[in-house]
Amino acid sequence: MNLEEYREWLKQNANQEEAKAYEVAQEIINYHSTFWYRSEKFEVELFPRKVITHEGDRLEFDLIMVFEWVTDTFGHKRTYTRTVGVEFKETDIRKVIQQAIRRRDFVDYMYIATRNVVLDHLEHILMAEFGIGWVIWDEDFAKMIIPSHYKYPVHSIVNIIDYLAEKAVEGQLEKKLKELKLTDFFKQ
Repeated sequence: MNLEEYREWLKQNANQEEAKAYEVAQEIINYHSTFWYRSEKFEVELFPRKVITHEGDRLEFDLIMVFEWVTDTFGHKRTYTRTVGVEFKETDIRKVIQQAIRRRDFVDYMYIATRNVVLDHLEHILMAEFGIGWVIWDEDFAKMIIPSHYKYPVHSIVNIIDYLAEKAVEGQLEKKLKELKLTDFFKQ
């Protein structure tokens, strides 16, 4: 179904957590279409409550979007397809992040969509590690806060921890160097 058909489907089938699902889908489409809009053909197909089975496990996505576009570079046409998964929750951020992590391997981009809630540090780290995007919604708007990364991000949480540790060590060295005096080198 297309975006307008999804709007009609939501009128009949939406849960409370999907109150702004149309606007969330539109926000994600708008964001991703800015990269692919120059293509000859650009289409998005939506699959609400799509169930997949993998190794006996049944996973239900709240929404899967399939983006397809065609580019024409010097007479060579190439078709691209990307899948985007979206999990909706009003405020249960831990649960929606767990759901998104579980479903992440089956799509190219993964998003959570929640009301405007506060995340703790661990939730930020998990979203960064798995490349999960975040769209917040309220009665009046839907806004992308963090875009999802294609597949898994290049910089994992290990890279982030290495960077933070390096900065902490540099800070301590700088502090010690500032405390040293030239006469400290002449002491025996």
